[in-house]
Amino acid sequence: LFLDALKDRLPSLDGETFDNFHDIQVRFDAPNGNECWFTLSGIHVEELDDAAKNYFALTNSGGHYLLLVATDITTRKAELERARIQHLKVQMAEQELTSSIRETLAGAIFQLETPLNVIQAALVMPPSSTEALYPVLQQVLESSYRAINAMRMAIPRAEHGTYSLVNINQVLKDLLIIATDRMLSEGIVVDWQPEPVLPTIMGNEASLRRMFNYLLDNALLALHEAGRVYRELRIHTRLHDDSISVEITDNGIGIPPALRLKVFEPFHSGWKRGNGNVGMGLCMAQDIVNNHDGSISIDPDYPNGCRIRVNLPLKASNGGME
Repeated sequence: LFLDALKDRLPSLDGETFDNFHDIQVRFDAPNGNECWFTLSGIHVEELDDAAKNYFALTNSGGHYLLLVATDITTRKAELERARIQHLKVQMAEQELTSSIRETLAGAIFQLETPLNVIQAALVMPPSSTEALYPVLQQVLESSYRAINAMRMAIPRAEHGTYSLVNINQVLKDLLIIATDRMLSEGIVVDWQPEPVLPTIMGNEASLRRMFNYLLDNALLALHEAGRVYRELRIHTRLHDDSISVEITDNGIGIPPALRLKVFEPFHSGWKRGNGNVGMGLCMAQDIVNNHDGSISIDPDYPNGCRIRVNLPLKASNGGME
């Protein structure tokens, strides 16, 4: 078993001679589905001819052997993985807080600008019986725009991450692990079907993780609002010729046909129960997908809830960093 795993990485093992190697990590899937990790080190050993005639000058008898040392690091790997997930949770919580502040301030500015635009239009109209209000309206307008500019200055700046190779399967798996407690508490059945071999794509990993987290959070909220006895979440990844597709499907409340485009507009929130969202999740998800030269859409033919499909090209430009 160990040799089979090593031969894929060290073809020279098939020959009579090979170089020594140290601390090569290999993974095996146990019958119970758990991962087992080992580090392997090997030393090339030659068998010496111990005949009496070779007492003063030992010679090689022609035998070549491998002294293999395997160390079980499964527990250590699990501890490192838990630490990585915990760090990821903290990082995502900080990003979520910053994103919430940005959404709240942007929403407030949006709400303020609407009546101010009406006042601005009134000020440029021909004089009328309300001409006496002109100085007051002008003062209100100037004060309001100063307040809006101050709010814009207070909006946290978005961090522009670098583009690197991203494993979409790993990103989605991490999000499912983080959401495990929430899904268990709500009795949600998860059908996770990743493409067995999925190539990496060029992208901003933090942005892509945030985008998929928006979609996952929306699916969980839809399942919660539907209140069904059987709640199912399906996440599938598929490889196409030049792109990767991700389908996130839930049997929640669904999205009416008339709203399938509107849900991507800023500040649109169709939730019946208040959940603190200001309606920017799908809008920001679409923005991130666009920055990766991809597409996001709602399947119009799925009748039992909602299916959102994200397509990301294998080779995306990095001109529009989110």
